[in-house]
Amino acid sequence: MPIVAIKPDLDKIKLPELVDVRDFSQCTEEFFLALIHLAYTYHLTPSITPDDVFYGTILPYFADHVNDHESHYRPYLADKENPDGKTKIEVYVDQSFDIHSQSDLLKVFEGFTSKMNKKTLSNDLLAKISSDFTTTTSITRLLGQVGMSKMMDRFFALKVIALW
Repeated sequence: MPIVAIKPDLDKIKLPELVDVRDFSQCTEEFFLALIHLAYTYHLTPSITPDDVFYGTILPYFADHVNDHESHYRPYLADKENPDGKTKIEVYVDQSFDIHSQSDLLKVFEGFTSKMNKKTLSNDLLAKISSDFTTTTSITRLLGQVGMSKMMDRFFALKVIALW
C-alpha cells in the first residue's frame, strides 16, 4: 500500500493504538483504510503524492510481476554479457558510511542501479521506469531504488563491501 502522510504534527495528537502512521512496517492491506478512518475521526487531511502511488503500489507489483515471469523479462533486464545467469554487482563503502544515513543508503542503491543499468540491454531502462516527480524526496527516491533492486533480484546479486 502507498505510504501516506498526514500533514498535522502527529506528536500533538493522541492516536488510538490501531496504527501508528509513522511506522511504515505497519503498511498492510488495512493501512490505507486505517489512515482514512483516523483522518476522518480526528478531522485531518490525508495527503497522497505521486511517489506514494508509484513506490507503494505500482513498483512493488511490477517487481513481483517481473520476478514471476522471469523468462519473459530476462532478455531485457539480465546482464547482456551473462544473459542466463545471475551477475554479481558490488558497491564499496568506506568507514564514513553510516547505515542510518538516508544519503549514504541512497548512494549505495544508486550505485547498484547505475551498475545494473550499464549491464542491461537497454542501458537506461531502469532510469525510464523510475519516477522523478516534483514531490520526490530523498526517502522516496531511496524507496524506489530498493524497489528496483527487488525487481532485479532474479538477474543480479547485490553486495555491499566495506573497505575498512
